[in-house]
Amino acid sequence: MQKFQKAVTLNKSALINALLFTKDGSLLLTGRGDEGTVKVWDLSSSACLETISYPTPHWEQITGLIWAIANNGDHSRFLCIGTGRGKIGFAKNRSVTPFLLGRISVTHAFDHPVEAMATDHINFRFAAASQSGIIKVFQISGPSSSDVLYEILAFGFPRGLHFSGDEHKELVCYCLSQNRVAAWRVYGPHIKRLWVRSLNGPLGSVSVSDNGQSILIQDLKTSEFDIYSAQATMQLARFTTGSTESRIIQGAFIHSQAVVLGSDHGEAYVYNTSTRNAACLQKLTHDTGEEYPLVQLTAICRSSGKVLMATGANASSAKKSEICVWTQNTISEPDLVDSASGKIIHVHQHQYPKLALIFTVMVFGVFQLLVIMIMPSYLLRVWGDIKG
Repeated sequence: MQKFQKAVTLNKSALINALLFTKDGSLLLTGRGDEGTVKVWDLSSSACLETISYPTPHWEQITGLIWAIANNGDHSRFLCIGTGRGKIGFAKNRSVTPFLLGRISVTHAFDHPVEAMATDHINFRFAAASQSGIIKVFQISGPSSSDVLYEILAFGFPRGLHFSGDEHKELVCYCLSQNRVAAWRVYGPHIKRLWVRSLNGPLGSVSVSDNGQSILIQDLKTSEFDIYSAQATMQLARFTTGSTESRIIQGAFIHSQAVVLGSDHGEAYVYNTSTRNAACLQKLTHDTGEEYPLVQLTAICRSSGKVLMATGANASSAKKSEICVWTQNTISEPDLVDSASGKIIHVHQHQYPKLALIFTVMVFGVFQLLVIMIMPSYLLRVWGDIKG
């Protein structure tokens, strides 16, 4: 795998809680942790193009950013903003200045901070979970129109959500306080709990691979990262970054065979996950001026044959942050999904089963040919023996 190269550095005089690329990777959105604003950065010039805020009442802090798609005529894409006051902002956008189109629509979803969000691009739904354990699933008709379809009470402090299954009929929730993962069927007239799993330790952060087959979970007890199979039935791998503090730190899938992991000491780690003994491929270093900045945030964008990766480091003592954007120009790994189109760019992972199938068909064909050639003479011999 090619090395990542640092392309852009954004130094901020405030702590950040969220990072999100636009679909073409030209802009990066940052959610601030102190003043409740979202800033839109042009990565070609490192300039801040726009500041998104909601003045009355104050949002407190931005807890998450995610894209959703509305069930309207043009399937428009819009921004969902989770906040510390339990409010969720919905804003239609475009990829040029001004970034926002129209006003921000705000839903007072919870009485506690928004902790996790997920989108269902198949059925045009959006899910959010509060710190109190309440999960709501919304039907999205547009940035100013969202109806609550389901309300679920989870087992504890939710740290992650994602829609699962071929048609996204299941919603999976990852809870910190109970060390549990649970899934509900959220399709049709009734909610049905499908399964519950218990994991080894308290969950810090959660990331799901594009194909939904692997889950990356930070273990807060050990400060290490684990990869689990779908439905969290089996632990597949464990990665260590040398972190010692029990702080929530994000990791993310770069693609199906590589992950990036944050740490509590100024470095992000790129790991290969395709082998049983996972190898660290690269260390990415932040320099905030603080001895041990917390590399807490990660974001990935795949578009036009390249990977963009953002890592965010917070220097809490200095109340500042550094965001680095890294690029990998050539993609040669399997199962890469273009962030803009949702289409697979390269598929190399399952070539061996295809070759095995072709070989089997060829062998069977040769066997049939031999039978056709040999059988007539054999039957004539048998008939001759019977007559004689």
